[in-house]
Amino acid sequence: VLLFYNYRETGVMFGEACNAAGLRVASVKGSDNRWLNKWNAGEIDVLVANPASAGHGLNLQGVGHIIIWLELTYNYELFAQANARLHRTGQTQQVVVYYLVAADTIDKAILAALRRKHNENREVEEVTKKNAPERRKAAEKDKFGLPAYIGVNEKDVKKEFLF
Repeated sequence: VLLFYNYRETGVMFGEACNAAGLRVASVKGSDNRWLNKWNAGEIDVLVANPASAGHGLNLQGVGHIIIWLELTYNYELFAQANARLHRTGQTQQVVVYYLVAADTIDKAILAALRRKHNENREVEEVTKKNAPERRKAAEKDKFGLPAYIGVNEKDVKKEFLF
């Protein structure tokens, strides 16, 4: 299980609780990555991490397949990159992501914002893939040998932005 937190105190509290329950716990802290080999060997039950510390460049998919967000972040890039630590090539199990969201709190708004950002990101990816052949053609015609800019066709973009 990979536990993500935003506030250090939350990570410490949940790490201690998991340890008290008899689980093998490790924390991602700074450049100390002695935990990495233990995690990949299946010797750690719970890895406690801040998404900013474990969001980029770590391959954790070998053993883990469950992510629990103790606290959400508005930063979609951090959120997506952190989830991608387990959901990536080489993963043999279905990755399950849980969110601890309390009723009548800002947590619900943050989760809604993350879902909206995810959907907008998907739409941009789809439009980009759809227009890729057109852009390649335009780039071939550029007299300077540089890729030509092709604007996104407005009818392909959903016009529902809640900013």
